[in-house]
Amino acid sequence: GDAQPVAFLHYRFVEDARRPVLYVYEIQVVDGAQGKGYGNVLMRGAEEVAADNNMEKVVLTCFTTNRKALAFYSKVGYTVDETCPSLCDGSDDEACFTVLSKVVKEKRTPVKGIECESVTPALEVADSTRDSMRQLER
Repeated sequence: GDAQPVAFLHYRFVEDARRPVLYVYEIQVVDGAQGKGYGNVLMRGAEEVAADNNMEKVVLTCFTTNRKALAFYSKVGYTVDETCPSLCDGSDDEACFTVLSKVVKEKRTPVKGIECESVTPALEVADSTRDSMRQLER
C-alpha cells in the first residue's frame, strides 16, 4: 500500500544577522518512529538543501525544557548560535528557548537512496525509507 509519512520538517530560507540561512521552523516524528533515525535523515536533508542553495548554516529554536530534543540536536552537531538572545528570566519555563545552528561548509554529496521530497518547502520521510537508512548506516 501507500507509505504514510512518519516524519516532517518545515523550513524557510531567511536572512539571519545578515547571513543567508536555512531556518528549521518545525520538525516532527511520530511517536512510534522516534529513535529510528528519521530525524537524523531530515536534518541531514535540510543541511544538503542549505548547502545546495549556498546558505551559511542551518538554524532552529528549541525550548530549553525539551531535553530530549536538545540532546538530539547536540548529537547531530548543533550548538548554541551566536544570535541566541538571553530571553529566560526564570519566570516562565515554557517561554525559554535557545537558538541552535550548524554551519554548512560546503556543497555536500546527496545521500543516495533517501526518499525526501521538497514540499513547499518541507522534507517528508515515509516509513519505506527504513531500508535506505539501514544502507546509510553501513
